[in-house]
Parts: sequence; C-alpha cells; structure tokens
Amino acid sequence: MSKKINRVQRLARREEGDVIKRIVILSILSVVIIVLIFTLGIPLLGNFADLLGKTLGSKGTAASSQSQISSPPVLDSLPTATNSATLAVSGFASGGDKVEIFLNSNKVGEADVTDGKFKYESVNLKSGDNEISAKAVSSAGKESDSSEVSKVTLNTTAPKLKVDNPTDGQSFSGVSKITVQGASDPNAEVLANGFLANVGSDGKFEVSIPLSGGDNTVEVKAIDNAGNTTVVKIKVHLSS
Repeated sequence: MSKKINRVQRLARREEGDVIKRIVILSILSVVIIVLIFTLGIPLLGNFADLLGKTLGSKGTAASSQSQISSPPVLDSLPTATNSATLAVSGFASGGDKVEIFLNSNKVGEADVTDGKFKYESVNLKSGDNEISAKAVSSAGKESDSSEVSKVTLNTTAPKLKVDNPTDGQSFSGVSKITVQGASDPNAEVLANGFLANVGSDGKFEVSIPLSGGDNTVEVKAIDNAGNTTVVKIKVHLSS
C-alpha cells in the first residue's frame, strides 16, 4: 500500500515539475515576444503611421490644389501702342477677391473684384515695349495662373511728315481738285483736309482734295499707331 502511495506522490511531483517547466517556458516566450514587439513592432507601427500620413497628406494636397482658383483673369483689349505714359487695365475674373496687376513680370498694383469685374486705373508704362498680365487672388491667399500677356508699346515720338505738292502760296486755276503728295512714316495714317491718303510701304502718300475759289488752307495730318500726330498747313489760291 505504501508503495502505491509513493508512486502516486512521485507522479504528482513529476507532473508539478512539468507544469513549472511549462510556466517558465511560457514566461520566457512572453518576455521574448514583448521584446520583439517593442524592438520591431513599434518601428513597423511608425512606418505604417508614416504611410498613412503620406496618404492622407497627398489627399489633403489634392484637396488644396482643387481649392486653388482654376481660371486666370481675362484682360479687356489693350492698344498695341500708345503715347500715354499711364494705362488703365480692366477685365473679368471668375474667381478671387482681388486681381494683381503685373508689368514686365513685376507686380505694380491690385484691384478689387466686383461682380466678376475689375479695373486698375494707372499702370505706369516704360518707354518701348511693355508686357501686362494679371493674377486672381482669393482672401485665403490662393492664386490663379497668370492671364494671357498683352503687349503695349509706349511711343511718344511724332511721325515725320513732308508735303512735296502743293507748295505754300501756290496758285491754281481752271481746276476743282488738286493732288497732295509727300512722305511720312510707313505705318502712319495720312489725311489731307479729312481725305484719307494712300500710303505706300516706303511712306510716300498721295490724295486728291477739292478746292473752293479764292484762298484755301490745305491741312495735312499724319497719325501713327500710338496716336502721335504731326500737322503741316499750306496756303494755296484757286483763281475763278
């Protein structure tokens, strides 16, 4: 009987030892797993967080870009040349609260947008060629692309004008019209007493005008594309 009891006790102690071993092994494995989580799992978690942030950030950037002003302003027609040192710039802007005006890529002023329209009263032009453009800007600081560039030439030099025929003080008889001839700039418009002359590529012009009996004043006027004007007046006499 005692032998059976001793054998049962030995089996119980053996099972108890096995249980303790398993507990120890599980404890060691738990420690190893915890160490692995902190050494490998956290960086992996950080990488995942970075990836998530980049994904959300790219979506935010896309949303931000969509919130930008999509359409640039449209400038009203400007003259290709002018003799005025200041120029008003106006146009239409479908987005933005104001419009920035640029001269030769440099910002020179801004104008408020009201009902889609804007006007900047005075751009100070430089002698020669000028490039004018604009951008729409929102209250949040969002900008549109630049508008199309308008090129304007500032020219304050009057066109040349020489009248070869008739000569000052010349008298005519037996005619109702005379021919006015001379030379000016090739791109100038020439008028004699309001009659438009034909101007050749070399600047020479010719036009016929009527005369009335007695003294007549022939006024010849040359106007270039910037609006500069030169005037020559000649006195002639028509005998009845």
